[in-house]
Amino acid sequence: MQTTVSILITKNADLTYTIVSGDSANAAGWVKLAGAWDYIDSFSSLKNLLMNEISDHLPVYSWGPYVQRAFELMADGYSLASTMHADTVDGVVEQLTDECDVPEHLIGHLALVAPIHVGASGGRRLRRISEVAVLEPLGGSYDRCTIAQWRPQDDEFDVLATPAQINAIARRLRMDDASFLESLGHRERFLDELLRDGADGIDDVQERILAFSGHAASRP
Repeated sequence: MQTTVSILITKNADLTYTIVSGDSANAAGWVKLAGAWDYIDSFSSLKNLLMNEISDHLPVYSWGPYVQRAFELMADGYSLASTMHADTVDGVVEQLTDECDVPEHLIGHLALVAPIHVGASGGRRLRRISEVAVLEPLGGSYDRCTIAQWRPQDDEFDVLATPAQINAIARRLRMDDASFLESLGHRERFLDELLRDGADGIDDVQERILAFSGHAASRP
């Protein structure tokens, strides 16, 4: 049985999932998107947006009104995953507000921003997440809290170093601080297991993530 569900992501485009395993459009099941399998818990409440890179390299990427529409949908409860070229959180916000004309009151619906530093050190390529910032709506603007920061001088990270940072991400995820820390520890142990076992293949990592989340059924 195959069922197709279309999800509007912009004013002029839609994203189509094909359910290849599952009882109905209201049931959980497997989907295949761009050649990769994924598992969706409930198609009746599917509110996830997967956009092309946010960039002015048109017509392939998303820009201007397409990005504005995505943020409008996030304000209606959708989740967005996308990428863009920017070295800092300020650079991300500047492109969105100044170049894509996303209203400032919608910026806070982008929950997490994680710029990646690309450089070189000791003759080798260096890629590091330079910062992780939590955003949330605040009246006609947005609030911002940095919860992780890369220290280039010693190549280490400051992560959730203060109670305020812990509270910012927990609140954004609608969790209390203690539940968030418990969940975080659970995920840290899972990542440690991946490193310990040398799991680095795409299929292997995906299978382990599905098992970790309770979806260990074999793929179609």
